[in-house]
Amino acid sequence: MPVTGAASIVSSFGVQKHSEWNVSTNNSGIDIQAQQNSDIRSIFEGEVSRIIAFPGYNNCVILRHGEYYTFYANIINVYVKKGQMVKTGEALGKIYTDSDTGIATMHFQLWKKTTKLDPGPWLSR
Repeated sequence: MPVTGAASIVSSFGVQKHSEWNVSTNNSGIDIQAQQNSDIRSIFEGEVSRIIAFPGYNNCVILRHGEYYTFYANIINVYVKKGQMVKTGEALGKIYTDSDTGIATMHFQLWKKTTKLDPGPWLSR
């Protein structure tokens, strides 16, 4: 899992129908709920390609693993720098915890070149 400690997938990849409203959304990755103060970590060795601030996702780290890319979002404290090589399981930053709800959730995406992939089957739990 791309986060330390106990965690669970709370939103799956692809089109999701909202249970209360009659709307569907397309999730480009998965959302993972974790413990407060957990570290978000690399799922595989790679190079830090980008660190960006993205509205609704706080800080985001993109890692390059050959022709694959992983996207880690909702980071409050980033520990890595652009161009840095990271190892499998290395901490990239601390997960953001919503101050109103006390819930810590990260967003994770996996890409092969420009094709979005379902990251669920790639993760060990």
